[in-house]
Amino acid sequence: MRLLNGLLSPVVGLVAVLVRGLLALVVWLVATVLMAVSIVLCVTVLLLPLGIPLLMLSRRLFGLGTRLVAG
Repeated sequence: MRLLNGLLSPVVGLVAVLVRGLLALVVWLVATVLMAVSIVLCVTVLLLPLGIPLLMLSRRLFGLGTRLVAG
């Protein structure tokens, strides 16, 4: 059993890194779309109260994606 655990440990670590990287990519894509939408909302002066919080949310999502990659 020890031999099996020793052989599977690097594989499990590699899979975990790949999953975290894929999740970070998805979070970055969502953050990019939210940032584009928030910039359009901020340009429209009447929708500025919606654009600013959405911009702050997108910045937090970029930070979350970075933390996922940094691990």
